[in-house]
Amino acid sequence: PAEFKPGAMDDLRATFLGILSSQGLALVVVEFEGEVVAYTLFEVCRLPENAFKRKRDFLLVHQIAVKSRCRRKGIATALFLHIRECAAESGLARIEIDVYSRNAEARLFYQSVGFSAYREIMEINLAHLPGD
Repeated sequence: PAEFKPGAMDDLRATFLGILSSQGLALVVVEFEGEVVAYTLFEVCRLPENAFKRKRDFLLVHQIAVKSRCRRKGIATALFLHIRECAAESGLARIEIDVYSRNAEARLFYQSVGFSAYREIMEINLAHLPGD
């Protein structure tokens, strides 16, 4: 999607160092021959009950990324298995992830490891409305 910068995985050291200084986030990096080829970023979320919703505890996966030349080699599956272990160790029974609706490859992968859709987020781009 247009939201992502080209070459975003090429120089991640500074980004990862910033992430590691943030509390509550976990980062797992996969290196091959000294090069970062994949990573996942996630956090344990414990949302208190409020007037509208019950208390919710879950692991939120912010990102899973694997360089295109390294895909279909089991790396994303291994990352996901690690995420599941972290969720279980934290006493969580739920993992959430969001995915762009047009990212068919990612959607198929997430479904293959057990995810199913339960909510949809929609947007309107006000810069592209007819008549403007």
